[in-house]
Amino acid sequence: MSLRVLFIVPYIPSLIRVRPYQFIRTLSNKGIKIILASIITTSEDQRLVEELKPYLEELITIEFPSYNSYIHCMAGVAGTRPLQSLFSWSTKLAGKIEQRISDCAGDKKIDLIHFEHIRGGRYGEFLFSQMSRQRIPWTPLVWDSVDSISSLFRQSAGMAPSLQTRLISRFELERTRTYERKLTKFVDRVLVTSDRDKDAFVKIESDFEHKITVVPNGVDLNYFTPGEAEGRIPGTILISGKMSYHANARMVYHFVNEIFPLILEGFPDAKLWIVGKDPNSTIQAYANDPRITVTGQVPDMRPYLQKASVAVAPVVYGTGIQNKVLEAMACSTPVVTTPAAGVSIHGENGVDYFVAETPEDFANDVVCLLNNESKRLAMGAAGRRFVEKRHDWDLICDELAQKYREIVNVFYHFTS
Repeated sequence: MSLRVLFIVPYIPSLIRVRPYQFIRTLSNKGIKIILASIITTSEDQRLVEELKPYLEELITIEFPSYNSYIHCMAGVAGTRPLQSLFSWSTKLAGKIEQRISDCAGDKKIDLIHFEHIRGGRYGEFLFSQMSRQRIPWTPLVWDSVDSISSLFRQSAGMAPSLQTRLISRFELERTRTYERKLTKFVDRVLVTSDRDKDAFVKIESDFEHKITVVPNGVDLNYFTPGEAEGRIPGTILISGKMSYHANARMVYHFVNEIFPLILEGFPDAKLWIVGKDPNSTIQAYANDPRITVTGQVPDMRPYLQKASVAVAPVVYGTGIQNKVLEAMACSTPVVTTPAAGVSIHGENGVDYFVAETPEDFANDVVCLLNNESKRLAMGAAGRRFVEKRHDWDLICDELAQKYREIVNVFYHFTS
């Protein structure tokens, strides 16, 4: 059964926005016809669109200057929707999507609509409204929430490093919880990346359990590969992520201030690499310590992952699956993380990675790896095998394609 899926995303997919990027590429290679609808904000977006075109049957886009997002958010403060849901909303793009769905004759019919993130929620809301008014044909709706954003806001409201982020999180929390409930009620299926996020939706409303499907993130195993074992630089520790993201900044503060000093007690020659775009002034200042390197944005993460002795992800709070952990494991770099990240990956503690609950345990695990080459090699190899088995995009998209077919079959069974 060949499917045609309309993908509505609030930004152009890329290697950074990896989940929709890999969904589109992999599903297309499996014979599913993809129509992509999105806004184009920058010239970089236009370049990314050109890269995606070989995987697309059709493309629906509009030019959307970034100032529109801020105008919508300012106007939305007095409303009830979460500001996130207004950030990428365009009535012009919605109209073009509606027109395309109306054009349903013959082999142009859309079998399923997949919209992503709470930032894409307004499009799903709009289309459901138009279907209810019989202005467009009824079509199954799948919402890839990715993470539970209300759960993220609940955590960041108390633990985010800046007062501004804590206040915004508190402002958005109840709006987001209400909006997640609203979207989940009318869609045919909600996708999330982890059991933890599924549980968060079920806490909003217990009846949601049958609607939530866990579709984990994967890792490109042909792109992230192990380097040469002799290429590892002794004593090097890597911590990575987009540093402007508040949960990553909090993670770095926690590591540098509470864990790294303990590591130096057990391994005085340890060096720390902080790798990721947009480090704030606090993180940049860590480079004043000669043992710490702050790179900012790098063109390619792989050399750092392949040269570091150990990768760390001391996540304090967050949702979903930490891609940084999967990418390190794919490069056979042993990982030490915390329960906030490890709970979503389901590896074996002490074999596939270390999961440490306290700063003391975390430091001890890192020192153990830095001092023990055979343990580093064994854990790195086990981590690679784990992601090959559990987080291969090809296998994940096989399951997603099957889920699409089940949704479409059930839909047409009840509407025929």
